[in-house]
Amino acid sequence: MKLLPMKPHTMNLKTIATLTKFTVIAFLLFVNSSIATAQDLTQEEDALLWKVSGKEITKSSYLFGTIHLYCTKDEVDNPTINKTIQETDLVAMELNLNDIKVLMTMFKMAMEKPERPLNEVLTAEQLEIVDQTCRQILKDSIENLLNKSPQNLMTTIMMSPSFVGCYALPIDFFIADLSKKYKIKSMGLETIGFQDSLLKSVPDSVQNKWLMDLCQNPDKAQVELKEMLSIYAKQNGKGIYDYALKVSPEMNFFQNELLDQRNIKWVEYLSPQFQQTSFFVAVGAGHLGGDKGLINLLRQQGYTVTPIRY
Repeated sequence: MKLLPMKPHTMNLKTIATLTKFTVIAFLLFVNSSIATAQDLTQEEDALLWKVSGKEITKSSYLFGTIHLYCTKDEVDNPTINKTIQETDLVAMELNLNDIKVLMTMFKMAMEKPERPLNEVLTAEQLEIVDQTCRQILKDSIENLLNKSPQNLMTTIMMSPSFVGCYALPIDFFIADLSKKYKIKSMGLETIGFQDSLLKSVPDSVQNKWLMDLCQNPDKAQVELKEMLSIYAKQNGKGIYDYALKVSPEMNFFQNELLDQRNIKWVEYLSPQFQQTSFFVAVGAGHLGGDKGLINLLRQQGYTVTPIRY
């Protein structure tokens, strides 16, 4: 896939970085935990957009798998997605990105300093490795970045145009913009406080490992990210699973809390709501597949969930 430049979103980049911390990490966790749970979808069922019907509902709802680092909205800004959103009553996202209170909280969190600076978390040898990567990608010294947590620094590196090849943004912001454009109400399935608590539950040792894995071989990480973006551009959900099997480390033990239980709670809320309201549910693509993914859980509830290619 040719990575096209995208101008920075008008929203403050610190706010974008905060959302990315909450969502990119979850997406990476999906990639790792899907190894054990990925359903074997047939090629005909490979899609990012899914129609939810059946159970005598009068108006269909839709699921859409977003990606949280993407170079161009052009592939998503198409007639099918636009028409589908216009047909619904409510856009549901992980966080309501049209709520100013949510955005203000995200900005505030982006400014918070960690309990311990990086030079108290990493060894001198690790700091040297991280410093080399920061100089290479961010054109900055680790000395100026010590007040970032390992997660925040990893997010900063992964969002850097020199790393991704463009000004990457979450597709979630584009979906939020479409809901405003068509005057469709939006809501958040979770609060930012809840997502923050989930990420804070990840042990420091694991956060450090993620950062070191990235900094010890940033070129490999770039290749893997670009391949993942290419797979997403092809709407190839099965391909994302297959690639995850190839490149991801072992993090299966995070799956229940960060994926499965969240999916279950969302379906518990959405299933009865579908009877009276047409939803456009836009969440990270990692929440769609798997035995306890949204597609399978809704099918277990008796809904017909069918793929739509655009």
